[in-house]
Amino acid sequence: VADPGIACPPTLFTQPPGYTTSTTSRVRMIDVTQTDIDTNQVFTENFGHEDVESFECSPNGLQVALVPSRVFEINLVTGSSTNLGFITPNGEYNAVGFSVLDNSIYGKANSVDRIFRLNADLSATIFPAIPNLPSRPYNVGDVDLNGHLYIYTQNDPRFYVIDVDPNSPTYLMLVDPTAGFVLDTAPFGTAITPILIADWAFNPVDNQLYGILTPSGNVVRIDPLTGAVTTLTTVGVPGGPLYGAVFFDGQGFFYGFNNATGQIFRIEIVGNNANGVLFSTSVSALRNDGTRCPLALLNLLTIEKSVDPTLACPGDRLMYTIEIENVGAILDAENVIVVDDIPAGTTFIPGSVTVNGMLTGDDPSVGISLGDIPPGGTVTITYKVEVDDFGTFPITNIASVSGDNVEETFSNEVVTNQAMTNVSVVKEAEPQLIECGDILTYTITITNEGPDSSGQIILYDPEPSGTNFIEGSVKVNGLLVPDANPNAGIPIGSLAVGES
Repeated sequence: VADPGIACPPTLFTQPPGYTTSTTSRVRMIDVTQTDIDTNQVFTENFGHEDVESFECSPNGLQVALVPSRVFEINLVTGSSTNLGFITPNGEYNAVGFSVLDNSIYGKANSVDRIFRLNADLSATIFPAIPNLPSRPYNVGDVDLNGHLYIYTQNDPRFYVIDVDPNSPTYLMLVDPTAGFVLDTAPFGTAITPILIADWAFNPVDNQLYGILTPSGNVVRIDPLTGAVTTLTTVGVPGGPLYGAVFFDGQGFFYGFNNATGQIFRIEIVGNNANGVLFSTSVSALRNDGTRCPLALLNLLTIEKSVDPTLACPGDRLMYTIEIENVGAILDAENVIVVDDIPAGTTFIPGSVTVNGMLTGDDPSVGISLGDIPPGGTVTITYKVEVDDFGTFPITNIASVSGDNVEETFSNEVVTNQAMTNVSVVKEAEPQLIECGDILTYTITITNEGPDSSGQIILYDPEPSGTNFIEGSVKVNGLLVPDANPNAGIPIGSLAVGES
C-alpha cells in the first residue's frame, strides 16, 4: 500500500497507483510488541490490489440464469435477450447487485459459498470467506448507492449486508445497517419478517428495497435500515410464479421479470400503491437473478445515420440523414432532442435542416428539439454541410439522441472519404484560321477517368487576350446555360467514372 505517513499506529491507507480495487478486506489486526518496535520490525500485508474492467451504466438489465450460470443482457423495452456467455469458473451464481461506485456486479457464488465480483469479461473474482456470514444458498441480492450488498434467502428471518466499497475500511466485512454500517456484531444480520421473494432491488429515488411476493404478485417494500416490511396495494402484476429478476430505472420505476412467462412488468410506485402494466416479453428462465445500473434511464429510442455522398471533394455538399424511432410499445419518449456536432473540415449550411420534410431554423450542433415521440413513432432529420477547401479526410460523424425518460443513445458512425478522381480536359477551337471580326467557338470535353465518381466540377476558362466573351453563348451537353461565364466558372456537377 502507499505510505500511510508517520501516524502510529498507521490506520489510513490508499490504493496504489494503477489499481482500482482489491480482493481482500481493508481491515487487518496486527499485534505489535515492544520488541518489534525496538527492532524496527517490518510487517508485510497483501491487500490484493488489482485492476479490473468494469461494466457500463447501461439501460439494459443483466440476468444471471441457469446452472452453470450464464449472463443474459435484456432490453427491458423490447424484451430482446442476448446470451453473453458463461461465468467462469463455471458454477451457480445468484443474489447479484450492481454497484454504482465502481460499476461492478457483486453477488453470491453459491457453488463455493463465497461472495464474488463479476467482471466485464464474465470472469468471477471469488473473495475470501466473509467472517460471520452464515453458509446458505442466497438467491436475493442488490447493492445500494453507497456500496452495501444486501443478500437474503427467501423466507429467512434475517438478511445480511456486506460492504463492497473497495475504498471502505470495512470492505468485504459484514456491517450493521441499523447502526450506521459499522462492523456487525452478534447476533449477526438484520431481522426481517420472512417473505417469499426471489429478488429485490434498490429504488434510487427513495433508497428502499422492493420485491414481488410469491404467489400473490404483491409488491413489498423493505426498509434497508430496519428490516421493516410493507406490502403495497398492487394491481396489474399477475401472481403465481416467482419474479426472479427485478430492476429499477433512474426515475424510480420498478420492473419485474416473471420466470415462467418471461413477461416484464413496469410498475409505478406511489405511496403504498403499486400499479403494473405489461411492458415487454422476453425469454422465460429458471434459477435466475437480475441487476441493472439503477441510475440509467430507458433505451426507448434507436438512432441510425447515413451520409450522401460517401466520396467527396473540397467544395462538395454532404447531406446527413438521421432516423429516430421509439421502439417501445407503451411509453412516449418525452422531450426528445438530437445533437449532431458539425464534423471537422466542413461548414454547416444554415437553413438546410428538415424534420419530417419540413424546413426548420435549427442548428444540429446546438440541438434539434423533437418534442414527444409516441410508441412506434419515427422522425427523419436531414441537413447539409459543405466540405471546406482544405478539409481533412476522412470526414466522420456520430449523432446522439436523448430525452427526459430516455438514456442518451449514439448513432452509428458515418464516413465520407476523399474521392480519387483523374479528370482529363480536351479543348478545341473552330475555326483555326480567323480574320478580324470572326467568332471563335471553343469546345471543351471533360472526362472522369476514375477510379471514383468526381466531386462537383467547376470549369474555369478565362477569355484569351484580344477576344471578348459573347454573353449567353455557353452550352453544357448541348443545353444552353444563359447566365454561365467561363471567366467566373461554369458549374458542371459530378461525373461518374467514364462520364464526359
